[in-house]
Amino acid sequence: MQTLAGCGEGTSPALHGDTVVVQWDEEGPSFVAAYDARTGEELWRRARDVDSSWGSPTIAVVDSRAQVVVTGSDVTRGYDLTTGEPLWSCAGMSKNPVNTAVVVGGDAYVSNAYMGDVIQALRLPGAKGVLEAGQGLLWARKGVGAYVPTPVVHGGRMYFLRESSGVLTCLDAATGAPIYQGQRLGDVRTVHASPVLVPTGGTGRLYCATREGTTVVVKAGDKFEVLAANSLEDVFDASPVVVARELYLRGRSHLYCIAEPQ
Repeated sequence: MQTLAGCGEGTSPALHGDTVVVQWDEEGPSFVAAYDARTGEELWRRARDVDSSWGSPTIAVVDSRAQVVVTGSDVTRGYDLTTGEPLWSCAGMSKNPVNTAVVVGGDAYVSNAYMGDVIQALRLPGAKGVLEAGQGLLWARKGVGAYVPTPVVHGGRMYFLRESSGVLTCLDAATGAPIYQGQRLGDVRTVHASPVLVPTGGTGRLYCATREGTTVVVKAGDKFEVLAANSLEDVFDASPVVVARELYLRGRSHLYCIAEPQ
């Protein structure tokens, strides 16, 4: 793979049933392909006329049909999971996106903050051909967006870290209107890990692991409120993982499990 500025590979494979999907966007011949997870046999491959990007495929079941949603420079696309047939496309994405599309219900949310900040919300049921405003493109915002961390959509709200900084914004997921914006996570400067939301008590908590080693906990909802900031002597680029009541953090030097004493 020949990526922009030699940044290397960043996309993760997506698994759905017995099918694994790989997105391979580079400065050379780009493609998206599906493989049989049991045998490794290639099921289909579609060439992509795009350059480097680092987002991962997202599998969405829409109208009882599984499809692959992939971001890419300039265009976001949907492919049929079974055949690889292109289903729809939406222009307006900026160059070299890093984070991954988020699908909630029948809506997909895509964002980027490289060579143009942008967020788009797309309606997937019935999506076909070129999506435009009023026809599959629900709303779009320019001048603000997420770069490396993937946003979180929960409870009708979209939370994202501006570019790759410790600055949190919350939008109305249905309209794109700001609920709050520009809220700083203390002294945090850089965040590459995606925030993770854990539903609790009817709202939820947003966990943001940072490159400074601090994990900031923010209350989900319409009002910005930091609940805690806990530091470890490490660097976190990988996203937190929650399993039951345990929080896993993969640092540059150690793997951590945070849990209540039994």
